[in-house]
Amino acid sequence: MTATVDGKTRPVHREQYPPSERVVDEIAFDERPDNALVDAIARVEFTGQQTGDRAAVASTVQGDKTSIGPAESVMHLTVGIDPGGDEVVVTLTDDDEREEIHRDRYYP
Repeated sequence: MTATVDGKTRPVHREQYPPSERVVDEIAFDERPDNALVDAIARVEFTGQQTGDRAAVASTVQGDKTSIGPAESVMHLTVGIDPGGDEVVVTLTDDDEREEIHRDRYYP
């Protein structure tokens, strides 16, 4: 999916799995979180279909990351993002094999 702002078209959402195999339900971006530690956050909601030892979420610009295991137990994860634009990467790890399952870009 792409978005065009001020004449610039950018990819904002990519998905490589059919809906029946989706692990990420949605990502909500908040530029005004009730948290003095970060200026913006991304909340990743999971579908409940994820499996593995760990689920992790990281922001590529802000450099924040969070993870929890086992992956089946997670309902959502929150990560700090750069309010000027960032990318959120969701991974699952099973038996030390890490797989990127979702990537979403945030542009204010």
